[in-house]
Amino acid sequence: VSVQILDTFQGRKYYRPIGFRHPFVPKVSIHIFFIDTGTTFIETYTSKFHPLNSTTLFSGSVQNIPYFKDVYLRYPDSAISDRKGIIDANTIKIQRWPNSYFLLEQLFTYRNYFTREELEAQLARFSDVIKKSAKFRLLTQSSSNKNNFDNTYPAGIKLLTPSGEFRTMGRSTAATSLIVFWASWCGPCRKEIPLLKKLYAQHKGNGFEIMSISMDANQANWQIALRQEEMPWAQFLLTDSSREFVKVNYELSAIPKSYLFDKNGILVERFLGLEDTIKMYKALKEVLK
Repeated sequence: VSVQILDTFQGRKYYRPIGFRHPFVPKVSIHIFFIDTGTTFIETYTSKFHPLNSTTLFSGSVQNIPYFKDVYLRYPDSAISDRKGIIDANTIKIQRWPNSYFLLEQLFTYRNYFTREELEAQLARFSDVIKKSAKFRLLTQSSSNKNNFDNTYPAGIKLLTPSGEFRTMGRSTAATSLIVFWASWCGPCRKEIPLLKKLYAQHKGNGFEIMSISMDANQANWQIALRQEEMPWAQFLLTDSSREFVKVNYELSAIPKSYLFDKNGILVERFLGLEDTIKMYKALKEVLK
């Protein structure tokens, strides 16, 4: 969080974050911190009353110690062969700060670099308080469903319809279903829509359906895009809960990304980016012939 106050600059009002002296790095100010249970005391920094080498009072939150100290977990990649050494080092850090959501968020971000066993070994070191959190449960789910990552039909998630109603997504009964993740602000996504319209017109009579799921954070922008694009198939918007589900179960660092499923909800093929549209045409032709 960041505490802000209403200030004035050249006659204009604006919100200015309150800064305080970094507890561990000399001559550095900071204004972002974690909130925690209990009371946190912050003595703000002002040049008039506090010389540059003064100590700012910041106490009352265990969450900020690893954050202020820049404690970061590591993850294995193709250039690192010592996987056990990385897991052991991460485990030591988690054991030292078992109540840290900062470390939990890092592990969540790196989750796909670890095997199920490696992830579970690190998760086990967090405190019972952390283990009760929603983020921890999502990570546990990610660990248990690792074999299904980025290939499962998104059944059971709650989505918002253009009319403002919430709908829980069920299994499709269509012969083939194309799930398209997109956003109104995504240029390639918008360019792909005319091609999807042609694809839909060609195959909608052959048991083919499309469902577009928007990743927009701004519902108004999504509604404007829907009116502009006039897509003749089902449209949905991610909710807060479904957004977390998508983070855990799909690799969506780039969009547009589409998933083609058969009538049993089994993944046929993935398509990433505008350049994969031709590949999509060929895959559908093969499946629906």
